[in-house]
Amino acid sequence: MIASILCGVSAPVAASATSGSISAAPAAAAAPAATAPVAATATARAARNTPPPAPADFRAAWVCSVLNLDFPSRKGLTNTELKNEIDAIVGKAADLRLNALIVQVRPSGDALYKSRLYPWSEYLSGAQGVAPADGFDPLEYWIEQAHKRGIELHAWINPYRVTHTTANITDPAALSNDNPAKLDPSRVVEYKGALYYDPGQYKNKKLVINGVVEIMKNYDVDGVHLDDYFYPGVDFPDDATYTQFGRGIDKADWRRGNVNDIIRGINRAVARQNAKQNTNVRFGVSPFAIWMNASSSPHGSDTRGSESYKTMYADTRRWVKSGWLDYICPQIYWYRGFEIADYAKVLDWWAGVCEGTGVDLYIGLAAYREHERSADDEHWKGEIVAQLQHNARVYPNIIKGSVFFRYNSLLGDLGVQISEYYEKADRRRGN
Repeated sequence: MIASILCGVSAPVAASATSGSISAAPAAAAAPAATAPVAATATARAARNTPPPAPADFRAAWVCSVLNLDFPSRKGLTNTELKNEIDAIVGKAADLRLNALIVQVRPSGDALYKSRLYPWSEYLSGAQGVAPADGFDPLEYWIEQAHKRGIELHAWINPYRVTHTTANITDPAALSNDNPAKLDPSRVVEYKGALYYDPGQYKNKKLVINGVVEIMKNYDVDGVHLDDYFYPGVDFPDDATYTQFGRGIDKADWRRGNVNDIIRGINRAVARQNAKQNTNVRFGVSPFAIWMNASSSPHGSDTRGSESYKTMYADTRRWVKSGWLDYICPQIYWYRGFEIADYAKVLDWWAGVCEGTGVDLYIGLAAYREHERSADDEHWKGEIVAQLQHNARVYPNIIKGSVFFRYNSLLGDLGVQISEYYEKADRRRGN
């Protein structure tokens, strides 16, 4: 998401905290049709132990499955090993005083859960389309263990990516036989060494939305989550689709409309499914933090970086103002005082956008930058806790929580510092 080629969030168009520059890196509706229930997991809802909805202080970590970054730690683990890793992550999250985990369950057009729409992920077995032994369902186990500890479980999906650039797969024929991209190669476009579902095709919008409905029908998740991965680049080769469906609209506006269709469509599908199931699943997005610079729009932020509105075709401000989300979690991955994109200034902009909208504002924090900082990098020394303190001091009634990228970055001293911060906060509140 979030940092470089990590978590399926391709490299966000990100500001370099060391070079002082921001470089453009690749990012990457109609009513959904009914999806068939998954019998093996249909009984999970009856025995739910769901945490309270929308905690007042949302404290979460992203858990990446792409490239086996956080979970699973490697391909080919046994069911027992998978369960042990889930238990360890959930236990550590509780120790850190987190109350939510955002687990990447669809990293590359595949699934870490039983699906009728997407193949099993290669990050589990080592081969796409191969299920875990004995009917084991990792997502079902994630939910069960998280809820036992009073921790929310949000299912994080990547809507468009079919293959990761590191996989070196540009031919749909190389995918598993049950992969929608192999069954219908016209769905996908090759771009810079990877395959993507073409966002402009109606059938791909429908697939993404149906995938959300399938998860909600079959799993007791607390949220559905998208990151910053939308169009993977301004030179994405979708001329044929634009010619067919563009209807004379400016191409950039047409692309933004395609992404809007996904956001609005998921919002409607979640609301409709919640009403059917009497559930409270929440829909959120964690976008790149710069919508537009003030130099491009009077409504933009006091920044000089790449703009998600223009590079990923993500009109994030509109999503908030239109109420298409339950929460938004901008990835403000810069330190306070950074000249091109000052953390505090970007935070101010998002607080202004969200105030009074009913959309909860969580802040995505770059724990990985502090965790991985060089010894002589003073900018990130103690920065994450300082940002938490800044948020609580300046916007105690607007900022509703924080999400840390990523789980493994919290295993050292930084995790201890965050836990101590939350412990003091809880004492002040009498918790």
